[in-house]
Amino acid sequence: MKSVGHNADVDHFFSRVLKRADFGTIIDGARNLVLARQWCNGCVSGKLDRLQTDRVWARLHARNEYPMVNHHPLRETLIAQTGGHEVRRRGFLRDMHARAWTSVIHLWEPE
Repeated sequence: MKSVGHNADVDHFFSRVLKRADFGTIIDGARNLVLARQWCNGCVSGKLDRLQTDRVWARLHARNEYPMVNHHPLRETLIAQTGGHEVRRRGFLRDMHARAWTSVIHLWEPE
């Protein structure tokens, strides 16, 4: 976790604890890094190592699709990490979530 100013952290959407469950370098990829309020990231009622709900990972998918239609510099990186078609990228996140569910006990969603 790296601080970005006073109000945000760079956080892993799928927690780094999943590296111990054979998720490997997938966890540190650009498509898995998000900005998080420091409160959400570090306090007891925040995300910590919890798994986000389906609604929240759907928002991550939408965020990761933005570079695809706008030819952002991250586009090629995201394609290499998650797939060349939207359906494949959505499936990638769905599979990650399902695999993570077997390794994480609690779900979390921001207020």
